[in-house]
Amino acid sequence: MYRSDGFLVPQVEKVRTGIYHDLAEAIRRGCAIRPKKVKRRLRHGECGADALGAAAAGCGMSKRYTLEGIAEIFPELGGYVQHPISGRPGRLSDVVVSLNDQTDYTREQIADWLCRLGGCEHPVSSFFPSPPSPDQPLQTQRQRNTAGAKPTGPKRHDRAVGLGFGRYHKLAVAMRRGCLLRPKKVKGFWKQGDTMACALGAVAEGAGFRKKDIPWNKMWDTFPELKTFSSHPLTTVRMELWHVISTLSEDTNYSREEIADWLCVEGGCKHPLDRPLVIKRGRTVATRVLCACAVCRDLGFVPDLVA
Repeated sequence: MYRSDGFLVPQVEKVRTGIYHDLAEAIRRGCAIRPKKVKRRLRHGECGADALGAAAAGCGMSKRYTLEGIAEIFPELGGYVQHPISGRPGRLSDVVVSLNDQTDYTREQIADWLCRLGGCEHPVSSFFPSPPSPDQPLQTQRQRNTAGAKPTGPKRHDRAVGLGFGRYHKLAVAMRRGCLLRPKKVKGFWKQGDTMACALGAVAEGAGFRKKDIPWNKMWDTFPELKTFSSHPLTTVRMELWHVISTLSEDTNYSREEIADWLCVEGGCKHPLDRPLVIKRGRTVATRVLCACAVCRDLGFVPDLVA
């Protein structure tokens, strides 16, 4: 996976960077390597590239550019985001391509939008518009200028929360990205080896926390929603969200991707899921940890477990 190094964001370690920062910085670096923007192709000639082509150039991809290869380096491209102009949800890769091919925004402006969407706290230099209502058709920058639209200053409009995405969407995206980086689920360990992690370990990996020890302070700062209370979907007991995620990962056979889908739905996301939702309230699974004794069931602590 590509890791940014502060190419165009000085002293980036002193401010919090978001989940799309590496992708945005690769685009910025690629714009310097291939300064001409092109549409409907990843690259053209020796100096042309679209936004994703710039990301490929910026992370050092020297072979033939392919969407699959770029998505392998930047797995966050497979996540769902809201189109900043049409307001419709779509895969991040498709949204980036749409902004590059159907508007006159520069690739640097697209990179700045990615930073603000992902939660970066460093300043950005370019303007990107506020999204219209979801039923407003897509317009290019030239059409908006012709219609007499007056630009305004940058706004924090494109954060995930409050724009069709739920309060746990950023957390779910980090978990999905971590699942791609560490594809094997493990129980009883935060991370193990180079390919395994629990659900919270996947969140940490997806957020860029590479240390072996659990960086709880960074987790709380980056994802404060982990400390909020939520009802466990199986036991209906209210507990802190991090504890719910931990028990779903440790005590059940649900995959981390299924836990991420549950987070999106529980948090109020409206975008489609890649698979049917399987973690639902009132539905239980056989586990080796949750107590199934008659006393606990009578007291209402644990529902009947389905074998």
